[in-house]
Amino acid sequence: MLRALDRAQGILSRAVADETTLDGAVAFSSKRYPALVMANRAADLAAVEPVAADDLLHAIQAHFQDCGSRCLALAGAGLVDSRPMRAAAEAAGFKPRPWEALILQRYRPPQTPRDDVQVIPARAAFEQTARLFTAAGLEESNGDEQGARQRGDAVVEALDDPRFDLLLGRCNGEPVAAAGVVGLGQMGVIVELFTDPEHRGHGIGETMLDHLADLCHRARFEQVLVELPEAAAARSWLHRRGFDRFAELERWQEADAAAQGGSGQ
Repeated sequence: MLRALDRAQGILSRAVADETTLDGAVAFSSKRYPALVMANRAADLAAVEPVAADDLLHAIQAHFQDCGSRCLALAGAGLVDSRPMRAAAEAAGFKPRPWEALILQRYRPPQTPRDDVQVIPARAAFEQTARLFTAAGLEESNGDEQGARQRGDAVVEALDDPRFDLLLGRCNGEPVAAAGVVGLGQMGVIVELFTDPEHRGHGIGETMLDHLADLCHRARFEQVLVELPEAAAARSWLHRRGFDRFAELERWQEADAAAQGGSGQ
């Protein structure tokens, strides 16, 4: 199941970045989106010895330097002892970011939805989708306008992949929330959960999750997974909708990017 989470994130990264297989990691880099975490990261880090972990970090940083970009985030391979990699990442200036993986244990039919929220496919409203995720980027990057614009553009670009379905929620014709899923055969991975800050606390996010859970049910996914930061506001209503934690995830973010909040993780 952890591999499925990595595959889903890889699909989103490949839509906006170049992929390179290194000895012990997979690197995604993009000159077009230099401020975007999903486009400038290394995944599947698999070093198991301290010296090898240091060498791997040096190789990753050298690769990104050759590509003319910076590695903004690291993700460990789920089945590998992460202690050597953890020490090397922190020594290289990356800060740990606690994430967790959840699985849907009990499908619950949608509750009574808010009838003032119109839910449509994001592919039917590219401009509004870009605008909403630009707002997400502003929040994630603490006001970095360049990173915010890249966030909005990248989500729209990722919609070219048919495995990525994104729902857009609108109130009075304006975009206020989104929720997506990446389909991997009989498995679905939920991604891009976001509600505009001005519309939080009114059940819109839960309405979006209800629609997305129903979409996953109709797609007959045998398993539905999601990964998110341990401190994410969505945790509580994911648990209320039948999701249970099944793993901790190793994630690190470059110190400067972490201080800004990051864009598009």
